[in-house]
Amino acid sequence: SVFSAETTAVAKADGPAAPTTLAVVSVTDTTITVTANAAWEYSINNGSNWQDSNVFTGLTANTTYSQIVARVKTTDTHEASAACSAISVTTAMGSANEATITQLKATHTPYTGTYDGTAHNAFSSLTSLPSGWSIAGYSRTETGTYNTTMPKVTNVADSGRIYVKFANTSYADVIAEYDVTVSEAPLTVTAKNHTITYGDTPANSGVTINGFVNSESDSVLTGTLGYDYNYTQYGNVGEYTITPKGYTSANYAITYNPGKLTVEQKEVVLTWSNITGRVWGDGKTVTATVSNKVGSDDVKVTVSGGGETAVGNHTATATDLTGTKAGNYKLPTTKTQTYSIGKAAALTLADIPVSQKLTTTTGEKAIGAVMPTDAGELTYTKGAESKTGSVTVTSWNVDPTGKVTYTLFGGVAGDTVTLPVTIGSDNYENSI
Repeated sequence: SVFSAETTAVAKADGPAAPTTLAVVSVTDTTITVTANAAWEYSINNGSNWQDSNVFTGLTANTTYSQIVARVKTTDTHEASAACSAISVTTAMGSANEATITQLKATHTPYTGTYDGTAHNAFSSLTSLPSGWSIAGYSRTETGTYNTTMPKVTNVADSGRIYVKFANTSYADVIAEYDVTVSEAPLTVTAKNHTITYGDTPANSGVTINGFVNSESDSVLTGTLGYDYNYTQYGNVGEYTITPKGYTSANYAITYNPGKLTVEQKEVVLTWSNITGRVWGDGKTVTATVSNKVGSDDVKVTVSGGGETAVGNHTATATDLTGTKAGNYKLPTTKTQTYSIGKAAALTLADIPVSQKLTTTTGEKAIGAVMPTDAGELTYTKGAESKTGSVTVTSWNVDPTGKVTYTLFGGVAGDTVTLPVTIGSDNYENSI
């Protein structure tokens, strides 16, 4: 038999130096991760229990762990090292689950309404929060400052997102986002009806505004009120539209309604011709023209009764307007014009010589033929006789037919007697 020599046990060397202080890599509500080293082992309770992983799991949220250490593990050749200095780490707050988050968000109903000029809470209703939760504040930005005072909304510009922060000592804050809406109030701006006369420039009577809230007026509107017309100056008589424009508003949705622009006929001013200085047989006719027409408009006046020729008083009447632009004009209330036709100037009549024998004491002479046939009805009036020499006019007369009779006495050859007769007529002044 062969026997080996008896062996002797060799003791392990002492452990190496302790690791340097641990560094925290990450923290969650249930885990803490520290510096990783394959040669190390880790303890969360100052060495009561060791683990190879550098990640501690199954921890409690928002809890401080102050005995986290590490050491070099024992090997076949050396013992474990001493533990490093302990570090203290607090786990993160816990995260609310989806059900809780849904409950939290449902506690706030954001305001939705139409602008009415008054301030409203940004949330129209609030319900009870889940147990343990409170409102930490409100903010217009997610990362901004949160204020515990409920925000107000008044204007359309106040619409937008509002963030609400919910707090719980055991969980991380929950931030919920909401959209509040202030819609524009409807506002109608309606042009008032307006009437102008043909030839006028477009004009208006202003507007009527409906829809202001909270006793507001047009002072809250911006912009400048103006008008559009589908009528241009010198357009024909008729109905057109006036459409307002120009106002703007952050809080009102403005609708513009047109008004009616009525273009009425222009009343003409008549200028009458041939109404003065008229005499029988002058060949003139009374006419009328429009003295206030627009530009070179084609408009004429029809006159009746202007062609009278008889001596006396007459009336001419404007009865109608004609021409391509006549429809834009109207006759005035007073459409008549009186005029008078006087008699024509007296005629210069030649004397009618009559020779009388000295032995004849009476005589007669018809004088009607000295007047023209258009003189009309004639009348005869004797005047004051005159004579030369010793002859005497015993008597004389003229009858309605124009026959002159006379009686003379004495006289010598060469004596003369003048018997003047004034002949009146319808159409001539008295002629002698």
